[in-house]
Amino acid sequence: MQIQIRRVAKTCSEFTTRMEEAETRIWRLEDEAGARQSSREMMEKQLEDTHWKLTDLEDRMRRNNLRVLDLDMKLMSESEKIFFIRNETSEDL
Repeated sequence: MQIQIRRVAKTCSEFTTRMEEAETRIWRLEDEAGARQSSREMMEKQLEDTHWKLTDLEDRMRRNNLRVLDLDMKLMSESEKIFFIRNETSEDL
């Protein structure tokens, strides 16, 4: 009977040790997963910011290429006429 009790106690002790090791591994994995999640969220934010910066730069480049067609020069002030004429001639250069 004593031998059986010792075997059961030893088995319980081994299971306790294995459970503690498993809990430690799970704890480490959860920490790593949390760190990776934070890193992924930070990268997604950087990617989104970079996307908006690229979109803004592309839009600014397109604004420089705008041309106004069929503009009625009679409705413009003198300064507006000079601006449009100056820009058209500088583009021809």
